[in-house]
Amino acid sequence: MQRLWIGDNPRLEAIFEGEKGLPCTVITHPHPLYGGDMYNNVVEAAKDVALENGYAALRFNFRGTGGSEGSHDDGQGEIDDLDAAIRYAGNNSMIIGYSFGGWIAARYITDHQYPCILVAPPTGMFEFPSMKGLNVWAVVGSGDQFCDIDILFDIMDKDRITVCQGIDHFWFGEETYLAKVLPEIMKQV
Repeated sequence: MQRLWIGDNPRLEAIFEGEKGLPCTVITHPHPLYGGDMYNNVVEAAKDVALENGYAALRFNFRGTGGSEGSHDDGQGEIDDLDAAIRYAGNNSMIIGYSFGGWIAARYITDHQYPCILVAPPTGMFEFPSMKGLNVWAVVGSGDQFCDIDILFDIMDKDRITVCQGIDHFWFGEETYLAKVLPEIMKQV
């Protein structure tokens, strides 16, 4: 595990794990104004899945979160934060975006063609772009309080959406289930 700083304005706190040179999974965290950071349970589960499946993993705190410099920018500057993480990780990267981090990732990949898995994208809270035809997948719980699944079906290719029965937005106690679903999706990405 290597603690490091990425980006330069602002500098972002990050952790890189795995071997440099492997394909890298860049993992984004949930809303920082509600306690989200790179140590979140879903972020940790995604990191573990990446490492167990032959990827390196880079997780970072968005601006104003944890030790990262700057302040929360309502989802605008956070796109630049993700770009800084991708530049560090390299072109052979995949994004796993959870919740607010999924919203940031969805907006990022419409301009940058990186494969992406959205976990619990909050389509009921934020306006998401259309991602039809993009190399993007989603996994969401049927009881997700913040994901409007009908909207998700409207903005993504339906065959790339996995709905997990009985799981809510936070995945507390369901991390092992997520650890079973993510590798299957990663094989398709």
